[in-house]
Amino acid sequence: MHALPSTSRLLILAAGIIAAALVVGGAAPVVHAAGTTTTASCIDGGGITWRTKVVWGGRYTASDGVQKVSVGVAGWTTNARTMATDSTVKTYSRAGSRLQTLNRTAPFMYASGAAYDSRNPLNPPAGAAKITISVGKDNDGFGNCRTTHIQPTESTETGITAYVTGYTYFDNTPPGSAAISNPVLHSQAGGTGTYEDPITVAVGHSRASGRDVLDYPAGTRFYMHYLKRYFIVEDTCGDGSFPETGPCHVHPSNVSAWLDIWVDGQGGSESSATSCAERITGNQPVIINPGPGLTVTAGPVSKNGTCAI
Repeated sequence: MHALPSTSRLLILAAGIIAAALVVGGAAPVVHAAGTTTTASCIDGGGITWRTKVVWGGRYTASDGVQKVSVGVAGWTTNARTMATDSTVKTYSRAGSRLQTLNRTAPFMYASGAAYDSRNPLNPPAGAAKITISVGKDNDGFGNCRTTHIQPTESTETGITAYVTGYTYFDNTPPGSAAISNPVLHSQAGGTGTYEDPITVAVGHSRASGRDVLDYPAGTRFYMHYLKRYFIVEDTCGDGSFPETGPCHVHPSNVSAWLDIWVDGQGGSESSATSCAERITGNQPVIINPGPGLTVTAGPVSKNGTCAI
C-alpha cells in the first residue's frame, strides 16, 4: 500500500518546502562494487607450493530478500605441467556456519602455473563470508594444505542526508493496517531493526514513464545512526495517479532523499504513535547499502505507547 506522512507532519514540513526549492527524484540506486580477487599460497605435506585465488563480485539482494555476495570462481594452480589433484572448497557464512563443500579428485593441466583449475561455489550471505581451498597431489601419501579467503570489505556504503518522517498503523493506507506495496522480507510492514530483520521503509515513486518506478529498488537497505536500526525498502510513499509530483518523490533541496519509516504504534494510542512519528521527523545522516555489524537497538520504533526517541 502507499504510505503517506500524517497530515500534522505535512503541515510541519510545509514551511520548509515553501522556503526552499525542491528537487525531484531520489538518489541514484546503489552501484555494486567491481570484482575483487583475493590470493594466497600454501605448501602441502609433500613440499609442493600451491597458489589459490577467489574472485569476489558485488552484493545483490536474492529473491528471498537476503543480501548475498557473488563469487565467480575459487581456483588453484601449481608449477607442475599436469598433476592429479585432491581439492576441497568450503564456503562459510560470517558466523562460521559451513554452507557448502565441493570435493574433487582429478588430473589437471596447470601448464607450469599458467592455468588454474577451479570450482564455482554458491553465493554466500554478504558480510565477511569465508571460502577455504584445500589442495594437494592425489595419492602421494602426504597431507593437503589449505588457504583461507575472506570476503573483502566493500566500498558500496554511501552516506547521505535524508529527510526522515514516519508513518504508523493508524495513518497507513488503508488506515488501521500494516499493508505494504512491495514486500521483500515481510508480508506486512514490520521488522526489529537488525541487519537480518530490518524495519520497513517507504520511498517515493514515479509513474511518469507509464510504470511504477521506486526511487530506491525494493530490498535496498538503510541504516540510521540516531535510531540505531536498519531499514529496508518495502513500501511506497505518495498516493494518487501522479505520485512524482508530491512527497516523498519530491524532497527538500537540502537533502538527497525523503524516507518514510514504519513507526508501527500498535498496542498504543493513535496520539502516542503520531507523537513518536513527529519526534523522529527531520534531516538525518543515513547509510545506503550498509554492511552488517553496526550498533543496533532492536525493536519497533513505537510499540505499546513507547517511542525509540
